[in-house]
Amino acid sequence: METQPSASQPSSKRLEFSRFSDEDAAAFARLLSDPEVTRSIMAKATTPEQCLECAQQRIAWHNSTWDTLGYGVWALRERLPEGVPAGPIIGWCGLIATSHGPTPEILYGFSRALWGGGLA
Repeated sequence: METQPSASQPSSKRLEFSRFSDEDAAAFARLLSDPEVTRSIMAKATTPEQCLECAQQRIAWHNSTWDTLGYGVWALRERLPEGVPAGPIIGWCGLIATSHGPTPEILYGFSRALWGGGLA
């Protein structure tokens, strides 16, 4: 999956935003395996296999909305110094369509280790 920045891609001093890639599935599965992280989203999985399957499904869903709706959910990574390879995803944020009308809903989540650090 293409992860090049776009003109409308957000930027932050602390975070890197990109579309999800297939390589993000394992790190995303680890995030989704934490019941506190997934407490208020529809991503219930209990085994490592279920978490990986859920991550793969969500990656496909999040990436498909960019093409169909023009908006979607970003994979988030900590911004590292120039020249240092990007690390694994630490969370996600963006917009999702709902069945409640035309206004999208904000969706976000972060590794629990980063809660309280002012990222959201």
